[in-house]
Amino acid sequence: MFPELPSMFSTKALVLSKLPLVFLTKVRVFSKTLRVFSTKALMFPSKISVFPEKALVMLTKASMFSEKASMLPTKASMFPERISILSTKASMFPTKALV
Repeated sequence: MFPELPSMFSTKALVLSKLPLVFLTKVRVFSKTLRVFSTKALMFPSKISVFPEKALVMLTKASMFSEKASMLPTKASMFPERISILSTKASMFPTKALV
């Protein structure tokens, strides 16, 4: 009457027989994920303890940067003097080359 029924049941039985293997694989992957997560959780306090030191370094670099930035106008005002010194030295070059 229904010739495809035995093959359909055998296919479903085959699929059902594979389910425990799929479940075990998923459990294995989940346990590895938990292991990685717990390792990262253990490392977290040490990373947090480094944060204040890094913040202090960043603040120090920022203050050094602001000091250098405040020196820029002074250096810029010295630029014309340096140009005049260079032009004086350049004008003396032919005399030095002859000596």
